[in-house]
Amino acid sequence: MNNIEVPLFKWVSPTTIEFQLLPGVGTGIPIDVSTRGGKRSAVNLGFSYEFPEVLSVEPPYALTGSFETSFTIRGTGFGTSMGDLESLSVGGQQCGSTEWVSTNKMYCNDVKSSEWLSRSASVTVGGQLSPANALFEGIGDPRIVTISPQLAEAN
Repeated sequence: MNNIEVPLFKWVSPTTIEFQLLPGVGTGIPIDVSTRGGKRSAVNLGFSYEFPEVLSVEPPYALTGSFETSFTIRGTGFGTSMGDLESLSVGGQQCGSTEWVSTNKMYCNDVKSSEWLSRSASVTVGGQLSPANALFEGIGDPRIVTISPQLAEAN
């Protein structure tokens, strides 16, 4: 699988082999089978690991401003090491730096808070982008919409 020999497998029938996959990431991973006699199957590109998914963002909101913010991202399928992580963003802003903790947890640090472009936190691992979500809210500058009453008596 992907040029990695799978040492443990179970022969089930002439058309079926079972084996346990090693942890990993990616999509379109090539799989082929070779026999002791040197015969080799055609390469199959149909295997993909489960895509990453963001399940929570802490804190779930941030103010707009001229400062940087940090977040804890929790979810599934974040890979097996920092090297698997391709990108991480919150509110449409790329993380200035990231720290991979586990397949279920990452830190997104030094995010510029000048503008929040979306309500989503997204991660790309092994060429797979997490689905969109609405786990984050960027809080913009306050603005006055109406003033009522517009005229008051002076005492």
